[in-house]
Amino acid sequence: MKALTLALASAVLLTPSCSFAGQLEHREHYEQRVEKHQEHIAKELGLTHDQKSKMKRFSEQHRAEIRAVQDDDALTPEQKRQKLMELHRQHEQFLAGILTPAQKTKWEGLRAERRAD
Repeated sequence: MKALTLALASAVLLTPSCSFAGQLEHREHYEQRVEKHQEHIAKELGLTHDQKSKMKRFSEQHRAEIRAVQDDDALTPEQKRQKLMELHRQHEQFLAGILTPAQKTKWEGLRAERRAD
């Protein structure tokens, strides 16, 4: 009986940490995908060193804001959706502000291709 109680207590105590570990692993994988995507976009658009630097700083802040919204349990799903949509609009405005006209045209083409897939 003691062994069963100990096993159950261990399972209960370890379950949240396993879940948390899974979340961390998922977040790390997501961060790696984002970085890889940014490198691809930078190459496709021919971003300058300055543009890459600005994009990296903005993206780090942007991802932190996204995580804050996703982790905010006080927000309803609809409020989270609206805040995330606003963050997406801010991201689009930022990109429009640092890209040259030719890069914007290329960016729009890449987005259209991605949406078609």
